Amino acid sequence: MDKLYYPFETFNQNFQNELNVIKKINAEKNQKYGKEGNFFSSFQLIWDLGIMPIENFLVMRGILDKFNRIVNLKAKKSNAVSWEGIKESVYDMVGYALLLHAYLQCRKNNKFDWNTALGSIDSLISYIMKTFVEKNSDYSSKTTDEEAQKKQNAIENFVIVEKCWLSTTEDGIMARIAIKVQRIINLLVNKADEKSLWAEILDFIVYCLILNLVLDWKALPTKTNN
Repeated sequence: MDKLYYPFETFNQNFQNELNVIKKINAEKNQKYGKEGNFFSSFQLIWDLGIMPIENFLVMRGILDKFNRIVNLKAKKSNAVSWEGIKESVYDMVGYALLLHAYLQCRKNNKFDWNTALGSIDSLISYIMKTFVEKNSDYSSKTTDEEAQKKQNAIENFVIVEKCWLSTTEDGIMARIAIKVQRIINLLVNKADEKSLWAEILDFIVYCLILNLVLDWKALPTKTNN
């Protein structure tokens, strides 16, 4: 098995599976948030005490902390236990990114109830699933032509760093995630328009899921010919 070649058909199915996992985890974890009709009341104290805006806390506690944990776990280059820790941290980062998106939408509409928050999260997950798979569906046909096969490789744009001996594919994806985190922070600090922020959150979530998929793909046993 060529670990630098990930066929679109398999990739798209696995991507949808990852989103379903995110949806399940998110539904379970969201039960601990909110009270008295305010989904974000668990984070309200941060704002009430004048420590920082809620959106900044979600980025710092939920995204930056988890990203640093992933970097530290990956640096250990140890066994599957560390890999499970990485996967769990990626799911946590995506969960907080979804919460960030939901909070910004609720703030925009001045509605912080459970239905509005959870509806915003579900809508974003559905949007990602629909648009991402549709975008890649044109490459799902089988072919033996080398150039066409490259186009059919779902991770072609990511493996180039590994093919050129610059870095591993997963480290390249993590670099893109780091850039997205920095852009999200800059947009929050500069109070940029929500459309730009939404686009960066969307890209951040997609890159996180791709990171998990690539690490899973590389962890599969390599087939050898007898």
